[in-house]
Amino acid sequence: DSKFGMSSHDEDTVALVKEMVKSDWLDFTGFHCHIGSQILEERFFFEEADLMLGFCRQMEEEAGCQVREINLGGGFGVYYSQADSPFDYEKFLQSYIQVIEAAIDQYGLEHIDTVSIEPGRALINDFGTALYSVGGVKHTLAGKPFVFVDGGMSDNIRPALYQAKYEAALANRMNDEVEGEYRVAGKLCETGDQLVQDAPLPEARIGDLLVIPRVGAYTYTMSSNYNRLGRPALVFVEDGQSYLAVKRESYQDLLRNDYNYKNKED
Repeated sequence: DSKFGMSSHDEDTVALVKEMVKSDWLDFTGFHCHIGSQILEERFFFEEADLMLGFCRQMEEEAGCQVREINLGGGFGVYYSQADSPFDYEKFLQSYIQVIEAAIDQYGLEHIDTVSIEPGRALINDFGTALYSVGGVKHTLAGKPFVFVDGGMSDNIRPALYQAKYEAALANRMNDEVEGEYRVAGKLCETGDQLVQDAPLPEARIGDLLVIPRVGAYTYTMSSNYNRLGRPALVFVEDGQSYLAVKRESYQDLLRNDYNYKNKED
């Protein structure tokens, strides 16, 4: 019941492949699949490879196509918090290649000349860090105190959208003793605008710099102007030097496409 793709068990899939193979306007080369995201067990990828290559054999027999390329997608999990235990990618890829090659031989698909994967998050996630300024601290009568930062769900929608877990620290006080657990919340007008639920921190103060590591994937690319909040700057750092990659959005940037109600320039 996924919104994505077509089922390998659906007869309409066979019919569609037949149409593409016969078309004068399409060059049918193969199949692309994807089994999910943030997957932390190797065996699911091994099973996927075997199933998809078996499906390729089936399609060659039933639809009369020749599969020259297969894309096995991605979904390799990464570390966000202590609940995550990603596998060793270097060792995994060696085993993955062996599984794929064995399945190609088993199903007689030696004419496949391209096998692709999509390791995006696994490659870049650890190379991104979100840096915020603490603008306020709130001690509630019941529950953990809040640390409020100058960003939120507009620059990282994942915690609000599907309860993604992150870790946090105070960059300017990394060696201070932990005082307690805080909830890190943003400045947007939404109760769900919370970035970290359980962040062990020193006693937080206004002006502290709060960092959330491992945000290289699915943060800036999913950012928005929620509540008309401008996107932050994107900075690259290499060998002790910083380079501005994307400038911070100004209020003028947010209004540049707006017209007055009579569409007059004055």
